[in-house]
Amino acid sequence: MSGEKLHQIFSTTDVKHGTSLFTPDDITAIENLIIEKDGRLFIKCQIKDKYKVAKPEEIVRQLWIYRLLTEYGYPRERLDVEKLIYFGSRVEPGAADIVVYHEDLTHYYILFEVKRPSRTAGIEQLKGYCNAEGAPIGVWSNGNELIRLHREESNIFVEIPRIPKSPETLRDILTERWTLQWLEEHDELKQGKTTLKKILLDLEELVLGNSGVNIFNEAFKLIYAKLYDEWRGINDSNYKLEFFVGARSPEQVQTSISNLLRGAKREWSGVFDPDPADQTELTPAHLKTCVSALQNVKLFNPNLQVIDEAFEYLIPQEAKKKHGQFFTPRPVEDMAAKMLNPKSNEFVIDPACGSAGFLLHSVMWIAGGTITGRELPTPAKNFAQNKIYGIDFAKNAVNWQSYYHG
Repeated sequence: MSGEKLHQIFSTTDVKHGTSLFTPDDITAIENLIIEKDGRLFIKCQIKDKYKVAKPEEIVRQLWIYRLLTEYGYPRERLDVEKLIYFGSRVEPGAADIVVYHEDLTHYYILFEVKRPSRTAGIEQLKGYCNAEGAPIGVWSNGNELIRLHREESNIFVEIPRIPKSPETLRDILTERWTLQWLEEHDELKQGKTTLKKILLDLEELVLGNSGVNIFNEAFKLIYAKLYDEWRGINDSNYKLEFFVGARSPEQVQTSISNLLRGAKREWSGVFDPDPADQTELTPAHLKTCVSALQNVKLFNPNLQVIDEAFEYLIPQEAKKKHGQFFTPRPVEDMAAKMLNPKSNEFVIDPACGSAGFLLHSVMWIAGGTITGRELPTPAKNFAQNKIYGIDFAKNAVNWQSYYHG
């Protein structure tokens, strides 16, 4: 964050909003809207043209308004703030923080919730607003995090990859098809907009926690299918990714994920038990929600640290304590592999391998530093297939490490 005034507003420890989603130009533009009067800071609303107390949530609202006006190209007459939302005669109305109207300037197109910085409370409030008004798109943001939801029908929401610009339609967003290159350029993990752990937390709150399924198994299958989809894109630049929602029905999404799981099972044998692994236990509607949350991130990275963080989260905390399952940070594993300096003709065994981090970094060392998803150099391939062994009593850990070098 730059700007003395914004630093002053966001510097207290109880502030739960932030500005990390925004560019220095965004920050500068909003800083210029702030004045000091009688020892207090006020910010000029870009829609109402009036000054308001410059609280953190108001700063985040004005940042989003600025972005809607500039980057997304919406004319000012299509935007409004603090619009009352009526839920019924027995419920007090709420107020949507920002609304974007359809071109008719009457019906709501996009609703924003920025005042509730908590993910759970903010998402629930947003969904309530969208259901009450029939708005097709809802956006929650606290300035550091962002969730974009498409309301397909009452109480059924899926994430969309981006907010439509003017004059784009929702269908324009839903019918886009991506290559891996597009995903790399728009990867929200690389951009720092989210983490895989946060996505899994969202999915646990939205779907997995109340679906009656084994959260680890279903999340593992989703990640496994997505890795296979990205692996195909790595090896074929013209391949169109299949791990996406778009305008497809829940059943169509389910078919694609099942096909990816079958392909992954053929390509990487030994990860799953012999029983069929090409079906998830999630309903088609729940599966579609999960895919929508994961589709806009790229999981393949040079050392798969992203996957490790998710794996550590998915192992219940009590299991870690009870069975002594603790996870070595990737930099330590990398350092240990370099100190060990394994040779391609030597054997490496890890008797408590967990997610196989030490083994993976040993392979990376032989391969010259990185694993990209493409064919390994011959010495590293032979080393991975014949010279490394991992043992772990935890079935979930064994499944995870089987992917790494299976």
